[in-house]
Amino acid sequence: VWRIYDANKALDPEQESDGFKPGNVEFTQVIVPDKVTAEIPAFALSFFDPDEERYITKRLPAIPITVKPDSAGQPTLTGVIDSASVESPSPSSFPSTAVPLVNFDDVMHIRTGAPQWLGQAVPGRPGLAWWTLQVVGSIALTTLIALGILRGVKRRRAAYIDWAGAPTFSDSLRTLSHRHNDRSAFYRSASRILRLWTEEKDSVAPELRKGVESKLADWESIVYSPHADSTNSLSTAESREVQDFLRALPKP
Repeated sequence: VWRIYDANKALDPEQESDGFKPGNVEFTQVIVPDKVTAEIPAFALSFFDPDEERYITKRLPAIPITVKPDSAGQPTLTGVIDSASVESPSPSSFPSTAVPLVNFDDVMHIRTGAPQWLGQAVPGRPGLAWWTLQVVGSIALTTLIALGILRGVKRRRAAYIDWAGAPTFSDSLRTLSHRHNDRSAFYRSASRILRLWTEEKDSVAPELRKGVESKLADWESIVYSPHADSTNSLSTAESREVQDFLRALPKP
């Protein structure tokens, strides 16, 4: 009775066949006797020969060996096979190994007491603190929104002249000095005041009319031209220059 292990295949890349020329491959297999025996049985290998186009069987005769039992009662193979000495492994030939001890050096802390579970939150009616927080937050949010709306309304009112309350050139000119801080809104109001003057003034000298029309074109270009820089704040000198020009005009 023999214990036969899986064969091992050893292939040298330099001797490997590429499909056109023959190659070489080496197979090895370990067999161990379970009792004293005198020889390895004969071996036969059948394979297909492509040159002869037929199956060929190669036979190896029985190989004599000497098997002696070891002290543990297991047979030991001491014979010679193809000039190579093969000894069967024996459990008694290995030294005994101590059983390793389990030591948790990498664990910093191991809880050994009873676990402390967090209690489940019980749903119920909100208390006074919750309602107080909601009311205070709502009041604060409403106040911020109201202040933002009031601020926007004030800016919008300051950007335009109330033409219903100041329909004439003189009344509109008085509101120009303190109603505008934005450069674009200031020149928009100044342009409207200058147009009021041209509508109220019946007879104007040609030279003066030409100068007024030129000034009106310059102011409106600041407001409506895409190339004009109307985002800067209005300076005091610039505001005073426009107001002096409007005050120097003849009264309608």
